[in-house]
Amino acid sequence: LALAYHGARLGIRVTVCMPTIAPLTKVHRCRKYGAEVIIKGDALAASREHAMRLADEQKRPYINGYDDAPILAGTGTIGVEVLEQMHFATAGGGGGRGGRGRHRRRRRCR
Repeated sequence: LALAYHGARLGIRVTVCMPTIAPLTKVHRCRKYGAEVIIKGDALAASREHAMRLADEQKRPYINGYDDAPILAGTGTIGVEVLEQMHFATAGGGGGRGGRGRHRRRRRCR
């Protein structure tokens, strides 16, 4: 969803592959932001595999919202800002939690 949003703001073509179990609100909002949405597979693994194949065929970058170092780093810094300013954090799919953990480990190592 974030990739579709920023793609629209920056004028970048975005294709999002989602499984058949994807929430309809997420599908609708990605399309609202102008992303091409492809529904493929019964689970995330199948849609991810399809997205990676498309990216390779079309010579476009593949970006995984939960397993991409720059995205994890960004969610990590957001998490730190939230903790510093509001003293609480939320958890959902795990991407933000992973980024916050990675950021904390890096801060300790310095």
